Amino acid sequence: MHADYKISIEDLFTRFQYVKQLGEGCFGKIYELYDTQSKTSYAVKKVFIDPKYHNRELENFFMLRNKPCVLQIEKYCEIDLDELTIYLDKFADKKGSNFTTMERDSLWSIQSCYTKVLYILTKTYSNNLRNFIIANRVNKTNFRQIAHQLLRGLNSMHSVGIAHRDLKPDNILINESSLEVVVADLGSAKKIDSNGGGISYICSRAYRAPELLLGSTVYGTAIDLWSLGCVLIEALTESSNRFFKGKNGNEVLKEIIALLGGFTQQDLNAMNVAKNVKITSQIDRIDVRK
Repeated sequence: MHADYKISIEDLFTRFQYVKQLGEGCFGKIYELYDTQSKTSYAVKKVFIDPKYHNRELENFFMLRNKPCVLQIEKYCEIDLDELTIYLDKFADKKGSNFTTMERDSLWSIQSCYTKVLYILTKTYSNNLRNFIIANRVNKTNFRQIAHQLLRGLNSMHSVGIAHRDLKPDNILINESSLEVVVADLGSAKKIDSNGGGISYICSRAYRAPELLLGSTVYGTAIDLWSLGCVLIEALTESSNRFFKGKNGNEVLKEIIALLGGFTQQDLNAMNVAKNVKITSQIDRIDVRK
């Protein structure tokens, strides 16, 4: 797949120098690496592949190649876990200080079900939108720039039928000097077919669309627009908290109903919610202006 982007295990561990860890999520860790050949820094996401599950992240990147306002893949390295273990054992530094040694040590605690390791290299960004909001960096002017780029990013994905399915400020990257914004973290993204989106237990709870909270498995790319609305409200209000703060799906659903009102049967039908789902209407309304 896309040989021009693929690098070898030797390239990864000899040409690139470890700089620091940038983050960690449910699906893997993110590092900053320095390419001694091109004199360029990259963010690299490491993902362990379980053959029981279809990991779509790499194919999503290539479907979205050259699309605006979406994080772009620069290089990747996919390695059989056995091959990686042998290589790292052979070239680990006795001092325990280099990238090879660090990666070898990280293999000790992984589950035996994994068969491959995928490294995805992308451009580095100075921050994510969550930290940008918490630092009170959003104002009337840059809010419009941010919102415009996020809409372009989602349009890039939705135009080829891909739903992000986990849009939140943590998964939006920003270069503060240029105010360049991209939608990132395509680990949960999926091309939606005519049968619908798949599982309903997807997307971080505070940004999960009502149809997902109600258990619908037949949904489209519009779920991302709900998530985007939550993101933009947090940016507008410069809130360090999630806008919908429920501790579980039912609490979030109650907060939504309190703010926007109950669902009609027409709403439930449009959201493909099962007929036996019961929703309480005994919820005190909240003044939207508050």
